[in-house]
Amino acid sequence: HFHEEWPLWLGLVAGIAVLCRHAFGYLDIPAGSDWGVYLRAAEHIWHPERDTTFPDWRTPAYAYLVGALGENTGYVRAGQLLSSLAAVCTVIAAALAGRALADSWAGGLSALVCAALVPVAHGAHWVNHYPLLGATTGLALATGVMACRRPHLALGMASGLCAGASWALDLRGFAAVPCAGLLCVLGCLEQSRSWRH
Repeated sequence: HFHEEWPLWLGLVAGIAVLCRHAFGYLDIPAGSDWGVYLRAAEHIWHPERDTTFPDWRTPAYAYLVGALGENTGYVRAGQLLSSLAAVCTVIAAALAGRALADSWAGGLSALVCAALVPVAHGAHWVNHYPLLGATTGLALATGVMACRRPHLALGMASGLCAGASWALDLRGFAAVPCAGLLCVLGCLEQSRSWRH
């Protein structure tokens, strides 16, 4: 149904093109809140023999990813790459949510507007977990809304996995878990109601 969905695809491609003018570049100076803490956390996980600390209240998922990607390229570059990928995923989440809530025009426009937002563009260079947390939460809610509107097992699983990833990245990401679950349950209830009639 490409002829029906072309506004969504056009907006998505244009949005990612706009975002890529800012994303995937390498800045010599790390940016983002508490970036030093996250770099030390990655070093603590990947090099426990070194005298570094890891805050007990932070989850290790982001630090693990930074270390896994950055052992050869550098932790700062790895953090910026993760944030750039997260920014693209945030644009995709906006497109999916707009499409699920309205139509393909809304989805395409949502992607374009999201890509043009300054926090999304700037966040593509941060060396902390917040861009990734925003992306996983956005994808959890977008796929949850899709599952609510058109229930499907794959959408429910995607929503649950993204919500779980949000929680793994930050304890505050737990908020995505009940939201995604509720959206999926609402979709199942609506489908069972339509089967009865």
